[in-house]
Amino acid sequence: MTDPTSTPTPAPSAPPPTGPPTDAPKKTKRKRRRQSNSDNQQQQQQQQQQNPKPPYTTFTIRHPQWSYLHLQLYPAPPLDILTVRTHLTSALSRFLGLTGTAIPIDILKVSDDNNNNNNDNRNKKRECWIRVPTDDLPAVMAAVGGWIGREGEGQGAGGEIGWRVLGKARWLGQLIAEEGERGVWED
Repeated sequence: MTDPTSTPTPAPSAPPPTGPPTDAPKKTKRKRRRQSNSDNQQQQQQQQQQNPKPPYTTFTIRHPQWSYLHLQLYPAPPLDILTVRTHLTSALSRFLGLTGTAIPIDILKVSDDNNNNNNDNRNKKRECWIRVPTDDLPAVMAAVGGWIGREGEGQGAGGEIGWRVLGKARWLGQLIAEEGERGVWED
């Protein structure tokens, strides 16, 4: 009788062949794979010819580098680029010190409404559109919105003036569209 706890000894295996290795079956498989890859490539080319992809590519900019502000100086003296730059620099330096003056600001447009014939500066629209880095937008809005200066600053004459933020947006087109929406209700 055989003991169930004993393990059977394996049969001796055949010695490995001593001749050169035969790769014939592998080569045929590779050839078949190559043929199937070339068939796949031909099929893909035919599909592309039948259904061509559109020639354009789309992408989304999620975090634009610049933001835009629409400002009004109220009540305002006549407005030009130099006056806008002076008042913006004064507001930023007063709120943020030397750091505020280092914020890059691009003045895109200055609008000085001279259509009114009367000399009342309070009824005139003195507006400007500026571009600032998106990261600095909250600081610029706080500095400009809280600033109160004097008309003819440095000369000691004139009344108090300040900036009013009329709009802000991450895209200039959006800011202009909001301006157009406001214009629908104003006559």
